[in-house]
Amino acid sequence: MTDYEPLRFGSAVNHIDAAIAALDDPNSAIPSIMGIGRHANPPVAAFLNQSVAKHGRATGLTFSKVVDISFDGNVRYSSRVAYFEDQIAIIGESGPFSDDGDSGSLVLDSPGSRAVGLLFAGDGSHTRANRIQPILNRFNGTIVTP
Repeated sequence: MTDYEPLRFGSAVNHIDAAIAALDDPNSAIPSIMGIGRHANPPVAAFLNQSVAKHGRATGLTFSKVVDISFDGNVRYSSRVAYFEDQIAIIGESGPFSDDGDSGSLVLDSPGSRAVGLLFAGDGSHTRANRIQPILNRFNGTIVTP
């Protein structure tokens, strides 16, 4: 099964930038996140100044804090712009929290390792993440723990 939420450009409002795909061999999945380990349930809502962590392809393991839990604003996709509402904003504390190539990283509370959001955008200083619950609702998903 594969599915995605189409992006709407111009003045339309977006709430998530996410996709899902099934593995051909579910047994090939590694049930932990590099540098973090196993994640826990249940997912939690983000809150201001919450400590978070993620492991991304580009920047590896990084830690920071949530600085906004209701970000509304534009996100650039090449030459097009999409408007998002009700997003999580994270600013890196000792360098960038994310960079190009980290999209799709699960953002976790730290410590605790419970899902908070899904990283989808950044601009060098600010990282944007979708709240986790709307993504789970959209794809009728759950956070699976090993």
